[in-house]
Amino acid sequence: MSIAAETVSADGGTHGEFLLQSFTLLSGARISPLRLSYTMYGQPNTDHSNVVLILPGTSNTRHGARGHIGPGRAFDTRRYCVVSIDALGGGDSSQPGDGPGADFPAYSVADMVRAQHALALSLTDGGPLAAVGGASMGAFQALEWALRYPHLVPAAVLLVPAARAGQLFQETVRQMRRIIELDPAWENGRYRNNPISGLRTAGCHYFPWTVTDSYLESAAPDTLAGDLRAVADNFAGWDAWSLIRRYEASSQFDAAAGRGSLEDVLASIHARLLLLPCLQDRLLGVGSARLIHRLAPRSDYVEINSPRGHLAWRPIPGSDETTLIWRTVSAWLAG
Repeated sequence: MSIAAETVSADGGTHGEFLLQSFTLLSGARISPLRLSYTMYGQPNTDHSNVVLILPGTSNTRHGARGHIGPGRAFDTRRYCVVSIDALGGGDSSQPGDGPGADFPAYSVADMVRAQHALALSLTDGGPLAAVGGASMGAFQALEWALRYPHLVPAAVLLVPAARAGQLFQETVRQMRRIIELDPAWENGRYRNNPISGLRTAGCHYFPWTVTDSYLESAAPDTLAGDLRAVADNFAGWDAWSLIRRYEASSQFDAAAGRGSLEDVLASIHARLLLLPCLQDRLLGVGSARLIHRLAPRSDYVEINSPRGHLAWRPIPGSDETTLIWRTVSAWLAG
């Protein structure tokens, strides 16, 4: 299995949709109606206090973390009702590819979380969640949840996290958009046919930043070709404007935006945090995760050592990385 492959099957979960007749973004733009899709694994307990929200990475859908969900895995469905969400802008939730294209308003990670808040309240009868969790942009959302709704989030699991998107990630996203715009099918953003070639090439440009030099140099040629094909296929499965809006939202994340200094913001977090960064992550960098751990009052920190870099979070049963994640997360949540 390629570490770049996106999981596309709910595999035993129950699908649901949540509809908001109108949703106003922080920018003032409005989406009417707003649809959020999710998949539920396990059952809520009598007081709905065992609900865990799983939030997607930038190019992932609600199925991306499926391999971490289930009996004996990181998010154990014998104990928790695990709800994996398609965030605003992707998967089966409202997005530019539904028809608006370039006219779909730019949104932020904070907007994703604000929309999820209404869904969460419906799942918990207004009470607190058991936890939130996610990898990469999912960790951005989990951190935003802990800051924006501290009364609802007692615990947050942050896989390959950062407190803000760095310049390397931002520039990589800018280059991805330039590549997509070079496709003749782009037609100044008013395309009639999705610019598939540009999307596939943008994915191939992005992939090397998600792993390490040692991974790229040691991988067998057919393995590397499979990885590139997998991420190209993933990107090509997105509408171009949906992908662009999603990556731009992710690359602009800053936990401190509008809240004060980053140091003070991190020090104000009430939730328990579990940080699982990868030592070799060059897309977001381990330094930001270490900063969160140093400043957040109630944080635990376990470093993953892996040539997979930013993709060390990907669930591959039997791998050292996934075994560590399952053991650490399940024990931490139970504790």
